[in-house]
Amino acid sequence: MRRHFKAYVGGFRGAKRLRMELMETRSVADVERIVAPVIGASSVRRAHDRAHNLARDPVPPRNSSLTPPTRAVSLQPIADDRA
Repeated sequence: MRRHFKAYVGGFRGAKRLRMELMETRSVADVERIVAPVIGASSVRRAHDRAHNLARDPVPPRNSSLTPPTRAVSLQPIADDRA
């Protein structure tokens, strides 16, 4: 989780300090506590609930980029013409 903070936290005043605090977190609760004053407690709650809902859903949405493409693959022996 921490490796993404640099990509997502930036471009605003105080971003460096916020990233430094986030890098020292040990739990999701720590992250929520630190981020709540910046984005608002209701936004943190919505993100938290959405993450839990996504974690509970074992099947990704149909046209999701997470769904691997399916196609039939037939393996044919390779002819050796070196003889």
